Amino acid sequence: MTSFISWVAAAFTLVPFLGYFAAFIVMKQISGNHRKAVNAAVDITTFLLFFSVHFIIVAIWDRSLLWLLTLVLLIGTGLLSVIHWKVKEEIEFRKVLKGGWRLGFLLFSTAYVVLLFYGIASRIASTF
Repeated sequence: MTSFISWVAAAFTLVPFLGYFAAFIVMKQISGNHRKAVNAAVDITTFLLFFSVHFIIVAIWDRSLLWLLTLVLLIGTGLLSVIHWKVKEEIEFRKVLKGGWRLGFLLFSTAYVVLLFYGIASRIASTF
């Protein structure tokens, strides 16, 4: 049973969009609300994408840049808080944190796709 759970966790980490679809389907069944299901799936997928990008970086360059990924997420949230403060003149921490997390989804989704193609291309190029 433990090996099955490990296999499922590894699959969701390596292919985070499977996690998105699984989370969406589960949340849609629980809440019955499409918007809440999408938001919950995006939140869960951000967590999966964070670690997926980390593992792709380790596979390509054999270096852990987890600190850099965390720093990118924190700087993005910090920039959003400054923008939020300039626009609203008051910081609503819940909205800023949620916005930073969603920004992380966009950044890590892009990084995942770019690194995936780069990794495949570099492996193909190294065989020739």
